[in-house]
Amino acid sequence: MARRKRSEHKATWPGRKQVWRRHDGNGRMSGDLLSLEDHDKAGEPLIRQVMKDGKRVCPSPPLDEIRRHAKRELASLPDNLAHLTPGAVYPVEVANDLIKLAAAVDSRLQKRAETP
Repeated sequence: MARRKRSEHKATWPGRKQVWRRHDGNGRMSGDLLSLEDHDKAGEPLIRQVMKDGKRVCPSPPLDEIRRHAKRELASLPDNLAHLTPGAVYPVEVANDLIKLAAAVDSRLQKRAETP
């Protein structure tokens, strides 16, 4: 059963999630989409399982591979973020499937609170 924290400044989205990174025609990051884990969306999935039952799922990548990945990611930053432009924003959206689940959880919690 999905749960949700609603404390002020600490609200959470319910369920297991995935983040999908989208890129523009030039290969620059153009925005991220937060969705439920099992709902495929356009873009590159960012969350990958690395541990299971307290053990690594696969070996750590070599340091050279980590460096290449970091270099590629930095190169794909939009100019305003790469240059640390004051007030720069990066668009992050929440998918409808996650919004609907949050509303259902909120409704369930509201009904529970109203029941004596």
